[in-house]
Amino acid sequence: MTSALPGDHKNRPTPLPVEDCMPGLYDCYRAVGEVESKGLDFEISGEVLPRWNLMPGYTWNEAEIISATVDGVAGSPYNTFLPKHLLKIATMYHLPGDRWRLGGAFRLQSEITSESNAVYDPRLAETPVRQGGLGLVDLVAGYRLNENFDIQLNVNNVFDRRYYEVMDSFSGGNFVGEPRNVLLTGKITF
Repeated sequence: MTSALPGDHKNRPTPLPVEDCMPGLYDCYRAVGEVESKGLDFEISGEVLPRWNLMPGYTWNEAEIISATVDGVAGSPYNTFLPKHLLKIATMYHLPGDRWRLGGAFRLQSEITSESNAVYDPRLAETPVRQGGLGLVDLVAGYRLNENFDIQLNVNNVFDRRYYEVMDSFSGGNFVGEPRNVLLTGKITF
């Protein structure tokens, strides 16, 4: 009996075509065999200069089927709907007097596809959905009126990019990310 390395996973799920699911089910899965996962996740946060906080992070994620089930394909990518590269940077600056704060966040990710959801079953015969690299920008401004009351304005997806948050297949299961949106919050402490 052999044991898998920490980055190896057995019997990982992959979606089946709807026609292979039980009546009334639109999502069902089967095991693809053994998947080798490699990656790196790095994040650091802190005060770079007085009143200026910075939080950069980077993720590298890659997975491949290394030993397939009967109808699986060894050497095929796994979970291509996750970006291989993801860079995130967030920052916040507190203006002198500590009442106002301004900040933002930037997320840059590599291409994602539904390829890994269709490649293991030739009966799907679908064209994979692809989304090229993507960059999103969020902005924030806050004001502390006093010790007990604080307000904050967030503008998410500032440039109103259209993108997939989740990607499944050409025939469905794709969820569009949120368009530009604005959120005003107030916080009261006692």
